Amino acid sequence: MSRVLIALLALSSLAAVAPARADDVTPLVLEYQIRHPLYGDIGTYINTIVKSGDTTEVLTSVRVKVKAFGAVLYREVSDRTEHWRNGRLIGFESATEKDGKSYDVSGKADGDSFAITGPAGTFIAPADVQPPNPWSASCLNSSAMLSSMSGRIFSAKVIDQGPEMLSVGGQSFRTQKYEIDTDRPHTVWFNEAGIPLQIESDEEGQPVRLVLSHYPDQAQAVAALPRR
Repeated sequence: MSRVLIALLALSSLAAVAPARADDVTPLVLEYQIRHPLYGDIGTYINTIVKSGDTTEVLTSVRVKVKAFGAVLYREVSDRTEHWRNGRLIGFESATEKDGKSYDVSGKADGDSFAITGPAGTFIAPADVQPPNPWSASCLNSSAMLSSMSGRIFSAKVIDQGPEMLSVGGQSFRTQKYEIDTDRPHTVWFNEAGIPLQIESDEEGQPVRLVLSHYPDQAQAVAALPRR
C-alpha cells in the first residue's frame, strides 16, 4: 500500500494548531477520517487554513496506521505546509515518513513557474501547479499537480460529475462532485461555500476516502465553486 493520501493527495497530531499570529487570525480547521474499504478507519487528515490579507498558509497533518490481527501493516506520518499569495502557490514543504523511509519535497515560485525538488529530482512546474490537497475549489482551475512524495509533476484534468447530496454531522449539504484525473483518479465533493466535504483517491486499486468529521463552526467560504 503506497501514498495513502492524497496526492492529492498531502497536514503534528489530532489537534494540529496553526502558529500564533500578531493579528489573531482564527484558522479554519478541516479534520477528516481516513477510511479504507478493507481496513476501516486508518487515520486522520487535518487541514489548518490561516488567511491574513492576501496570504494564506495551509498546514496539513496526515497520520495513518493500518493494522490487521494486531500487526501494523502500514504506517505513514506526513506534515506539509503550503504558502499562498493572491491565489498563487509560492512555497511548499513536505516531510513524510512511510514505513521507516523518509521523503522530503520542497518548492517555491520562480517567475512564471514553480521549481520543485524531491527524491525523484528537480522539476519545473507551471505557475498554477497545485499540491495534492484540494482544500479550496481553486484547485479545479489548475493544469498540474505535484507529488508530495516524489516531487514529480502530473498533468491534471477536471471532470464535473454533477450535483450530489452529502451529510456531515447530521447536516445535509448540496455538493458538486468533481473527478481530478492526474497520476491516478481523485474525486472531491465541494459544497456551495467551497468546503471539501469528502475526498477520495485510488490507492493501488482501492478507493480510500477522506470524510469530514464535522462541519466547522467558522463556516466562512474557502473558495466559492467556479462557474462552469
